This record gives sequence, structure tokens and C-alpha cells, in this order.
Amino acid sequence: MIIEGNKLGILTIVVLILIGGSFAVGSNFGQRLMLARTTPELNGVQAMLAFNRIQDERHLQSLISRGCTDQAAAFLDYSEDKDMQLLSGFLKGKIDADTLKYVHDRDSNLVDTLKTFKSKYGSSWFEKACS
Repeated sequence: MIIEGNKLGILTIVVLILIGGSFAVGSNFGQRLMLARTTPELNGVQAMLAFNRIQDERHLQSLISRGCTDQAAAFLDYSEDKDMQLLSGFLKGKIDADTLKYVHDRDSNLVDTLKTFKSKYGSSWFEKACS
């Protein structure tokens, strides 16, 4: 009977190891599948943001090359205001500690400013014609 008890104990341990191993493999597979789906979406968002920046930079170059420095300065001010508004919204929602540290390390006063930020342009802005 002692031998049969040992066999049962060993069998129980083997089953538990198989269950744990199956869970680990399944969890790993699930994480890889999730990353495979989210990576193209994240890359797409990053690509759209980069494209928008390129368009803004080309617009600024155009304004400056035509001597429209007042309009270029106003566009930069508006762009900064919109970025501040976006960051403020993220800060008021949920944002991870690493991102807060990233911002704080580069501009230690910005996080406090973002907590009470109000856009000076509201929801619309029009660029004055260059004369």
C-alpha cells in the first residue's frame, strides 16, 4: 500500500506539472497573439502621427519661405496649445508612471501646468492670410 501511495503522489505531481506547463504555454501563446494584433495598429497610429507632423512642418516651411513669420509663429503657438490640451487630457485620465516620469524628466514644471491647462483657442482656429 505504501508503494501505491507513492505512485499516486508521483502521478499527482506529474499531472500538476502538466497543468502548470499547459497554462504557461497557453498564456505565452495568448500574449504573442495579442502583440501580433496590436503591433500593426500601434505602428499605424505612429505612422499617421509622423505623417501629420510632416504636413505641419511643410506648412511651416511654406509660411517661412514666403515671409509669413507672424502666421508661422501663430501656427506654432496653436500647435503647442493643441498638444498641451491633448497631454492634459491624458494626464486627467489614466497614464502610466513611466510616461509621467518621461515628461517630468524633460520638463519638471509641465505636469503641474497640464493639471490645470485650458486651451486658449477652444475648438477652432483660423490662420490669417499672409499679405
